[in-house]
Formats: sequence, structure tokens, C-alpha cells
Amino acid sequence: MSADGSFTATDVCGDYMKSGDDVVGVEEPLTMTGTGAWDPLTWDPERADGQIVTAVRIEFAEWFADYDVGGAVESPKLWAYKSLDNAEYCILSKQP
Repeated sequence: MSADGSFTATDVCGDYMKSGDDVVGVEEPLTMTGTGAWDPLTWDPERADGQIVTAVRIEFAEWFADYDVGGAVESPKLWAYKSLDNAEYCILSKQP
């Protein structure tokens, strides 16, 4: 992930959704590979039980996924649930 909001990634897991209104009957991909863009997201405390929540949205063309932020500045990690039923996580980290 670059400071300009671009990235290149291989086999990135996530809970992907398609941009736009017509998502009925669309099968979401399990992983994505290619280039894309990322944006920080911040939720209003009123919508997050009084806590400020920061996340990152990554976009591959018309597909996007949102990740919570963790780790440290020198080794950031993004994570999202792969399956709420089984408490499976998708964890992304920056490669050197």
C-alpha cells in the first residue's frame, strides 16, 4: 500500500461486495489479485457505540472490501471476518 492510495496485491482474501445497486445474484470472489486503491474510513461514534472506528476500504475495479486496522506503524495489519459463523479471519499484512 502506497501513500498515494494505490497497491498491488496477490490472492487477497476478503468479504468482497460489488459497487453499485445491482448486487442480487452476483457471486462474490473469495480472493482478488491485481492493482487497486485504498481509502481510510472513519465511523461516527454515534454509529459505533460511542467509539471512533477506523478502517480501510480496498477496491479492485468494481469490487471492494472493508478491513479493520491493527498492528503497528512499521508493520500494519488489516483484518476482516471471512466467516462470522466460524470466527474465521482474513488478515492482510504489508510485504517488504
